[in-house]
Amino acid sequence: MRRARRRVRAALDGAVLVAADGERLGTVTTDFESESFVNSLGAFGSEFSGRSIWNQFGKYGSTFGRYSPFNEFGDPPCIVIDGTVVAKLTVSAIGTPVAVAPKSLGMIFGRKVED
Repeated sequence: MRRARRRVRAALDGAVLVAADGERLGTVTTDFESESFVNSLGAFGSEFSGRSIWNQFGKYGSTFGRYSPFNEFGDPPCIVIDGTVVAKLTVSAIGTPVAVAPKSLGMIFGRKVED
């Protein structure tokens, strides 16, 4: 399991999360980085920020938000590396060739995630 975690971190470290509406949702890095999507004190990792997937009431974090990775039927954010979409950040694998679960990615990069 640790080896798999290291591989995911190495492959996705520095990627950018981009919502389907074009809004930047942070960088895939550790919680120490200010731009990180897992930094609970930053604009992209705070549960209170409008640009955070962790805001359960926002359009990017709600289970009903069109652009949220937690909406099974929505239009989830892309994981982008060097301008290329490499995966979708989503709880649903329907219609997505490469799906990455948001809570799993958060944990791999240091976020304490509740079920």
